Amino acid sequence: GAGGARPLPPVANPADTWMRPVASPVFVFQNRPEIVVLHGCPSCGKTTWTLRHIPDATLATGRPPCWVSQDKLGTWQRCIKATEKALTEGRTAIIDNTNYDRKTRARYISLARNFKVPVRCVHFVLAPDQQDLPKHLNEVRADHPNPLVAHAPIPPVAFSGFASRQEPLASDEGFQEIFIQPFVYDPATTPPADFRKWH
Repeated sequence: GAGGARPLPPVANPADTWMRPVASPVFVFQNRPEIVVLHGCPSCGKTTWTLRHIPDATLATGRPPCWVSQDKLGTWQRCIKATEKALTEGRTAIIDNTNYDRKTRARYISLARNFKVPVRCVHFVLAPDQQDLPKHLNEVRADHPNPLVAHAPIPPVAFSGFASRQEPLASDEGFQEIFIQPFVYDPATTPPADFRKWH
């Protein structure tokens, strides 16, 4: 008919859906040292969660927590040493790794028993419509302006490797609590224009 071809409708940006406000439970740190083990796939928001919660952990114990990251320390043995040092100094340790299997998580549970401190797990859970979110966050943080969040892109094999090796959390592992954390977009950490970038 007359009027020529209609313009194509704009392609929906999934990031718009992921940016919607989400009702999220509040994680409350104990007022004594503890080990907080994060568990979730690569690039699902663990580091952003850690950065957002460092002030809360500092307020709770009066001392800054120890941010334990294998990306920064290089080996799991160094992560254990850093956790031991933090507990010796009366500080909480936040373990910002995937902690994908029972054996890895058991090291921290055993450490907590030795130091007689609580150990809890924060489980990062993705909704069915968020399965592509980690790959998107992987791209977002590659260009991230905050050097604490910025990270070299992870190869696709890291995602498939986690999926194939992950051992689901079980209630009998020894955690005092398994705290379920949905993805919550934080505009203070990543401005909307940066979060909406699609590569």
